[in-house]
Amino acid sequence: MKRKIKINLLFKKDGRLNQARITLNKEILQQLELNEFNNDVIIKTIGDEILIYSDNNSEDIDEKTTYKRKLIYDKGGKNKEYIACKLSIPLQLVKKMEITKESNEVEIEILNKKMTIRQIGGEKMGKGQMITVKVNKGGIGKTTLSAWIAHGLADLGYKTCILTSDAQNNVLDITFKEGKKPLFDRGLKSWVLNNKGEKIRIRKNLDFIPLESNVFGSHFLKQLPIFLENLKNEYDFIINDSIPAMKLDKEFVQVSEKIIIPAFCDRSTVEGIINVIEEEGIEKIFAIIVNKYENVETQNKYYQQLKNILKDTDILFPEPIKNKSIIAKTMDSGRTIWESNSKQVEEVQDILTLIIYELIGGNKNE
Repeated sequence: MKRKIKINLLFKKDGRLNQARITLNKEILQQLELNEFNNDVIIKTIGDEILIYSDNNSEDIDEKTTYKRKLIYDKGGKNKEYIACKLSIPLQLVKKMEITKESNEVEIEILNKKMTIRQIGGEKMGKGQMITVKVNKGGIGKTTLSAWIAHGLADLGYKTCILTSDAQNNVLDITFKEGKKPLFDRGLKSWVLNNKGEKIRIRKNLDFIPLESNVFGSHFLKQLPIFLENLKNEYDFIINDSIPAMKLDKEFVQVSEKIIIPAFCDRSTVEGIINVIEEEGIEKIFAIIVNKYENVETQNKYYQQLKNILKDTDILFPEPIKNKSIIAKTMDSGRTIWESNSKQVEEVQDILTLIIYELIGGNKNE
């Protein structure tokens, strides 16, 4: 399956390109049969494409088109909680593909234990972004944050859609008043299999495609990525409220451009975050948002631990969202934070405004 990654560029003080690297997650390494013990890599140019595969044979090397590299396993954080595997790309190839700081996204495709890298240029212009909100633990506020971020984008005029991998469709419980929750017959499964179904209008510019059940056939899972890619042509942003235990999660993540991780400051949640970073690749993680935060010793400890882990990354790590009763009251009334005039909610609005403006590539002061 095709997906998009970024080539990370490092520059010298005088502006000259110094290094170019890509980050490989566990899934990619397994498909290429690479690991800490088998970490020699061949990088070969074929036309305008780069081919990467394990150097586990003695084939002849053409020095004009082929390079040998070793994988770099970096351990991050104070206690070295996770490993990010990086591969250095020859600068000649980066220049040939016209990779720049502003246009550093490429397409990769893995077939027969070999990974092809292609330049996609401005292909994404005019096409929507898919963001998956995921975490390996319940009760952190994943669905709530999904709805808040989606509504914030919609309020700015961006056509937005929420998807879910949970047939409980809890998004409806926090966006409609009690007794006003709409009913439906055909949702995501019908859209994927029959190209028709229901979309529930939650707010202006904001739709929700519900899920009928948590039983997924092989044909549905095969067709889902095609439907999701086509949905990007219809919406500016698609927010996936994802449950890791469900089979949909893997498909959501593969098609997504970014991942947002809600967090609670305890040991199991921090370990879950580290697992997500390790599994999906650090460069795909867009933001980690601490929710339901209380200024107590234990939470301060794990908040600082997260901060140390993320300090040398590009992952957004805003101020934590504090646990406030006014937020629960707002949700219980079927309203989002953008529909509250409470001064206590303004702090949460400011935190998510930062996230939203980073998503759209804007400046909140403009």
